[in-house]
Amino acid sequence: SNFGDALHYFSKGIAFLGDEGWLIDNQLCIKLHESAVSVSFALGETDCVFSYAEKMVVNAMFEDTLEVQQIVLRSMNQIGKNKEVISRGTEILRRLNFEVAVSPSREMIQVALKSTHSKTSKYTLDHIMDLCEKAADRSSQIIMKILNALVVSSYLLGSPILPLVACTMIDYSLDHGIYSESAIAWKTFGAFTIIIDGDYAAAQKVAKIANAITTKHQNMNKSKLLHVQNGADVTLYVPSIDNWIAPPRAIAIKLLEHHHGAIKSGQLDIAMYSLRQSLRYKLLGGESLSLILSSAEDRLKLIVRTVHIYWQKIRICP
Repeated sequence: SNFGDALHYFSKGIAFLGDEGWLIDNQLCIKLHESAVSVSFALGETDCVFSYAEKMVVNAMFEDTLEVQQIVLRSMNQIGKNKEVISRGTEILRRLNFEVAVSPSREMIQVALKSTHSKTSKYTLDHIMDLCEKAADRSSQIIMKILNALVVSSYLLGSPILPLVACTMIDYSLDHGIYSESAIAWKTFGAFTIIIDGDYAAAQKVAKIANAITTKHQNMNKSKLLHVQNGADVTLYVPSIDNWIAPPRAIAIKLLEHHHGAIKSGQLDIAMYSLRQSLRYKLLGGESLSLILSSAEDRLKLIVRTVHIYWQKIRICP
């Protein structure tokens, strides 16, 4: 796909219509700006993502902006603007009538965990797998992507809203279909089941569900490639549950699988993150430092070669 040319034509169309275009043909302007935001995100042009998205936020109805809002949050994820993700994301949730306390007490977290545990205990694994197949509504998936971005940023910042967002995400998915994005929330929920309640047995059941959700959606999509920014896997950003129930070397192997998948799908930022984490767990597992460094060098060379090939494919390289 020639994303560079696509962005050129979308931007020309937007410029041709000008600000008056929103009054003449609102839906056409929405489609052009949505497309420009999506292509800019694929190209890694975050300034363009923010620019086109803000024009749409100013000129379109709130409900019509949710698609670009989730892309803006994911773009912020990628460049480390995690505080901004939390600020913007919680405001979006508020306007969608979700209640997420910005500074929750331990008691509030315990109540949320207990409520979600009560709800999830009514579902068998087979029932949850059936809900994966029923996840087909785009508007519901967009909300899941917004929640997903909040989970990632909350985790990276160590924000106290993390367990609340995870519980909200699980509750919403049980009512509207379990998308691939749901798995990250289940892993987070499992981690806090240990941290807050010390219930390892319950956490292992939750981890099993999270892994089953990931596998189910991979099989449904007939792909084993990693789609972390689309929420199909969870241990990359939230390995905390695995810290409690799996040995370091097993975690390292899983992260390397993510690393390979990310390279194949062109998600090089995810490839770097998973590589760094895998090396950390190899060291924790007692592997020789010299072997770890040698392996890291070989993999970094592969990433450099892949970068050039990837950008050639989308025709940005000269």
